Amino acid sequence: MIRDRVESPMMNTRLSEILTLEPGWYNGEGESYSKEALVFAQSILDRLELEPRIYPDPEGSKLSFEWSFTNHEVGLSLDLDSKVGDLVVVDFRTREFKSIELSDLNSSEDMARVNEILRSSS
Repeated sequence: MIRDRVESPMMNTRLSEILTLEPGWYNGEGESYSKEALVFAQSILDRLELEPRIYPDPEGSKLSFEWSFTNHEVGLSLDLDSKVGDLVVVDFRTREFKSIELSDLNSSEDMARVNEILRSSS
């Protein structure tokens, strides 16, 4: 059973879709997401300069944001409970892999760092 989609003018369409996921959505496993967690995810989206692709995680407390560019792939793994993240950047030209821990996704410093990396990768 899928919950009715929650339409909110303040919530990204993809996050609204993820909010409808029921327990067991991932091959019989997978937790549902709380509205509070996705409101926090929306606050992250609102501060990003480029819109990502958004993927749920079976744990129900994590999301992945991903961006693809000509020479880079960038991924941001969000822990919605602890409000921390891991930013991963892959440079296809140099084959370099960089991983950056973000200790407070509420901070303007962490979000400035993400946006700076997105700008330099695009």
